[in-house]
Amino acid sequence: MKIILKENGKEIYIGALISISEFLDAFEPIDADGNTVNGFVKLTSADVEVKYETEDELKQVRDAKVNSIIVTLTSGVRIDGNEPSQSRLSRAVLGLSDSETISWIDADNNPVELTKSDCAEALRLSGEAQTAIYVDYVAQRSTM
Repeated sequence: MKIILKENGKEIYIGALISISEFLDAFEPIDADGNTVNGFVKLTSADVEVKYETEDELKQVRDAKVNSIIVTLTSGVRIDGNEPSQSRLSRAVLGLSDSETISWIDADNNPVELTKSDCAEALRLSGEAQTAIYVDYVAQRSTM
């Protein structure tokens, strides 16, 4: 993956697959000789553009994003929204009556009771998040 600084168009190549936020947290610019650049200003995501070198790398990033989906219900409960969780949520929506609840472990590893309506909300939000990730993936792939 490469990061392009929007201000001057300079490219920074990253060998390891990390998220842009991890990169920005750890980034300390060095010159061609390996010396730290003086006058460093902390970058934000608005300062950089991410370019992936291969479609395989782009797919890995897409999959990592899908695996880390977390949604927040209107009740404030945070639920994992990855694909295995979406499958479990689907079964709960299909199997629960309107008055039943199901024991669940939330995204913060706390036990909670979810209603059929909670499960349907989590499933909808998870699906929306996953769709946004795939739309972004297709847009980025088209620029490769």
